[in-house]
Amino acid sequence: MDKKIPEKALEGLAPVPIHISQQTTPAGETYYKATVRHRDTIGIEKIINRIVAKRTELRASTLLNAYQMVCDEIYSALEDGFNVDFGLGRTDLSVGGTFVNTGDDFDPDRHTFSFHLRPSPRLMQLAEHLKGDNFNGPQRAPRPATIRPAMPEQWPVDKKLGKALPYGCPSFEVEGDQLKVMGDHPDTGLTLRRLDDNSILPASDFFLYINHPTRLVIVLRTPLERGEWELIISTQYTPTYHFYREPRSGKLRFTVF
Repeated sequence: MDKKIPEKALEGLAPVPIHISQQTTPAGETYYKATVRHRDTIGIEKIINRIVAKRTELRASTLLNAYQMVCDEIYSALEDGFNVDFGLGRTDLSVGGTFVNTGDDFDPDRHTFSFHLRPSPRLMQLAEHLKGDNFNGPQRAPRPATIRPAMPEQWPVDKKLGKALPYGCPSFEVEGDQLKVMGDHPDTGLTLRRLDDNSILPASDFFLYINHPTRLVIVLRTPLERGEWELIISTQYTPTYHFYREPRSGKLRFTVF
């Protein structure tokens, strides 16, 4: 299984939005439970496209065919009676159901087998480094997750951080969920606030170039000063385009260095 990596490589990970709700035990006692807010799922095709864009000259179709061959062979090995270590973790097989005695036979009507993933040390290390961000706003509020230069080839920055911009960067992209800026309410729009002095960047100093539910690209007419900033996204957008009556907001803090 994949071994742990240097701790420094996991510094600055974006916090995970969590939602805390009140629960009640059968005895009537109140307690509070956290759940991870919605996280988009990406498929192997998008993973391969990310690989091609970042670090290889191999064609996406070549990688996809190789991946499918590996998956087919993993299934074949499982059918042959092996557990499989595929880096992210190892498959383990368990049996469920109640047996009458030690000589009882397996009965498909009463017993079942299940595959489980035993996470690798690296996967467990990643979970240990994640930090939660208590965001008990509306579930359908904008959820900006990362920010980075829109042209990383010209403005390189460690993409793992996802919360920093180099000074002078003329444009940046924000990725997340429910981001699209729409609606006719006067509070709908984008706000860039400098946390060092609580000043607001005038709306005339930037404009929204790409407006998508999972990605925004913002072009700056005036460079952001170095320091700590906060982006506030206010929108009435819904996936069905039946706008909310009042805007819902999401925030993302980042650093200009």
